[in-house]
Formats: sequence, C-alpha cells, structure tokens
Amino acid sequence: MGELQIALVNGSRRFVGHTIFFHEFLHALETVGVQHRVYTCVDPTDAWDYPDEGEIIRGLRFPGGGQVEIGLNRLFPVFVRQLRSVPGDLVHVNDAHLAPLCRYRNDVVVTLIDLAKLLTHWYPPVPSWIHNWDVRAARHARGVICTTEEVRQQIIQSLGIPAGKVR
Repeated sequence: MGELQIALVNGSRRFVGHTIFFHEFLHALETVGVQHRVYTCVDPTDAWDYPDEGEIIRGLRFPGGGQVEIGLNRLFPVFVRQLRSVPGDLVHVNDAHLAPLCRYRNDVVVTLIDLAKLLTHWYPPVPSWIHNWDVRAARHARGVICTTEEVRQQIIQSLGIPAGKVR
C-alpha cells in the first residue's frame, strides 16, 4: 500500500479565519512530510479570492458578483460537485459550506469553526438555513475537526456526531 495522499481544500481566501486554519494544516502536513495537494475554492469575480498556492476550484460567475456570487456558489453546491472527483485518500475541507461533500465521498474530514448560525437567531434566515443544512452534512464525515472543547461539545450535542469522530 502506498503513502497516504491528502487533498487539503480551502473554502475561500476571503474568509480570513478559515484561511488561517488552512495554513496551519498545510504547515503541519509539510512538517510531517505527508503527501498532499492543495486546492482553493474561488468565486471568480473577486481577485482577492485567487490563491497564491495550490489549484483553483472555480465557482460559477454570477452577474453582480460579490455576496450574490458567494451565496449562489454555496447554495447550488458548485464547489462540492467539482470536489467529488478530487484525487486523494482523504479530503480535508475547512468550510461548513463544503460539508455536503460528505454525502458523496466517505473520505472527507471537515473543520467546523463554530455553530453560531445553528445555535443563534442573529443571522438572516436564508443564509442561516443554507449554512445549517450544510453543517448537518458533517454527520456523514469521516471526522470533524473543531477549534475548542466548547465547540466540540456543541457539535456532538447539536449534530449528533459520535464523540470519537470529533477532535
């Protein structure tokens, strides 16, 4: 059997917190010498979104760009469809909107930073509904990585994911 190959997917460069975690995972893979390929999902109308490293997973370009484009690329799982065929023994996505990939592949690990839209009513209804539908797909993940023990407990309790799958 060959060495493990990991596909590390950054959901978008425009979400700075997610990108910080993405770079931490990338650095860890490089430090321990694990084979990996890097991908970044890009909303085409935003030059900021294009990565400095890795391959581009290009979303659809929608008139008006901006928030409309971001929302539609995530509402219609444009990135998820393309990620279904990404090579790798393990696919690590760092964006809740990419969690639906778990419904199509059994080798996906998801990083969830928080469950704020699931656990509060401060967000607009449509983005919250989309986000929460996406987050619930993490139930099908091979594993879930989170940022704190508090978030870990929220994931276990709110999503019903077994404690052994949440780190």
